Amino acid sequence: MTCPNLPHCTLPTALQASLALRVWQTLYCESSWRRCERLKLFRAGSLVPPNLMPNGSCLGPSAAREAKRP
Repeated sequence: MTCPNLPHCTLPTALQASLALRVWQTLYCESSWRRCERLKLFRAGSLVPPNLMPNGSCLGPSAAREAKRP
């Protein structure tokens, strides 16, 4: 079962741009989505930062640029 928030989450779009970051999609979006910090914020009605990773860490500026590269 995949994350119920997947249709609204911006992370998969960023993950598709970087093969190195696709592991997050496998670990969280497709399996352990109940542990996802992004989902927890979304369900609480809070703004989800675009650079927030599922484990609660944030992508730094250089990692965020790398994730956006085609």
